[in-house]
Amino acid sequence: MSYEHVEPAGHTQRAVQELQGLNVSLVTGGTADTKYDLAAIRELDTITAVHNNDAGTLTDITGTVSIADINAQGTLTLDTVIEGTTAEVNGVTYTFTATPTVAYNSVDLGADDNEAAANLAAAINGVEGSPGQPNAFYAEAALDVVTVRARDEGVAGNAITIVGDTEITASGATLAGGSVTGGVLSSGATNQMVVYWFNKG
Repeated sequence: MSYEHVEPAGHTQRAVQELQGLNVSLVTGGTADTKYDLAAIRELDTITAVHNNDAGTLTDITGTVSIADINAQGTLTLDTVIEGTTAEVNGVTYTFTATPTVAYNSVDLGADDNEAAANLAAAINGVEGSPGQPNAFYAEAALDVVTVRARDEGVAGNAITIVGDTEITASGATLAGGSVTGGVLSSGATNQMVVYWFNKG
């Protein structure tokens, strides 16, 4: 006697839906760490494989390729902040002090730059996330670097200003990289990329 395995209807439906989201896209290649447009792809999507096409010779480069972040972002890098050091984000000035007050923009120096960065990120989020504020961006600290990132994709975030000080280096005058067009980038140089990916949107 033989038995036939039958998938439940729900499993089959999900499998079909996932396969319907499979895309194979040809993407222009070039220099490393450069975004190349793949308009519909977003960070929540999944790349399953990427091959570099060099005049018909295909090489698996899946491990070197990632989906580009199209939310504008910028960094503030702390280097021995002292009493009175300031950082400005979107017109709000934050001042470091060893004796912080209850003021929203008074930031505790902490024991070192790593702690100071964490305190700055918390202050930025406290201001931007407070009632009446647009909540258009947020900050995250990693060691002595604070990354400010727009909440929404698109070019609007590129207008958010950041300003450093003698002890703080801003990545630019504004956040950068915001776009409405998705893309991919590789850590190595490429010719043409054949990208296999699932659209989860």
